[in-house]
Amino acid sequence: MLGRTAFAAAAPPAEPKNFGEFQKAIAALATHPKLQAALDELRSEPERKKAKGDPQGFLRKHGIQLPEFLEVKIGEESPEESAAGTVRALPSAAVSIAGSITICATIKGKTYCLTFSAQ
Repeated sequence: MLGRTAFAAAAPPAEPKNFGEFQKAIAALATHPKLQAALDELRSEPERKKAKGDPQGFLRKHGIQLPEFLEVKIGEESPEESAAGTVRALPSAAVSIAGSITICATIKGKTYCLTFSAQ
């Protein structure tokens, strides 16, 4: 007889206290001295696939520590499949750019995302 295995769903990230806390996290990431190196590494498809499996771990490897309330996504689509731009606000369901890092936070029931990508 086979037993049942229960898998716990990943807990959603905690909410920031207010929008200002989200803005501080964005500013810290945008001005981080190692952000460009991380984005450059994501240009390589094998590295991008590894990073997609553990986005927070990928950033930590580059010395970038983000608050727990941020959800991090690594872009997979090719630039031809998505809109051009280096830093732009995106709805949470938007298509991401290959080699990009998107951070999202839910604040009072609304999700805000920002995407960083290398030129």
